[in-house]
Amino acid sequence: MKRYLFNYLLLLALLLTACSNDEEEQEYNYSPRAKMMYEFVKHHLQPGLSRQRIVNLLGKPFYEGVIPNLPKGMTVPDSILNTSIYSSTDERTDAINEFFRTHSQPDTVLKYRVEDGLMDPTMLIIKFDDKGIARDFSIETD
Repeated sequence: MKRYLFNYLLLLALLLTACSNDEEEQEYNYSPRAKMMYEFVKHHLQPGLSRQRIVNLLGKPFYEGVIPNLPKGMTVPDSILNTSIYSSTDERTDAINEFFRTHSQPDTVLKYRVEDGLMDPTMLIIKFDDKGIARDFSIETD
């Protein structure tokens, strides 16, 4: 009986320590390559690195340029995304585009391919300030 209790407690301890509470890390568990890139970003790429330092670490980017992005934390409101209030798909598209024109800001970015997906590739996106210093890193589908 004691042996079963010991085995049960050992198994329970292993399961509890194997579980991660980091929600961002769990998001990348579907792909070993994406998880590896997440770990690399978490431990080696920190805000404050220069563009040149990042290129030296990662090589030539897949894409480099300026793209419009919504400020961090801002999303398109549900009232704009709600399809039932529009008479056509074009009207909804126009409303979304107008929201982006009004609220987006230009970001200088480097994009690195992490993985090719069935529809969209997974990309490491690095945003820079006006002095070429990295300020934000994200892994997302493009």
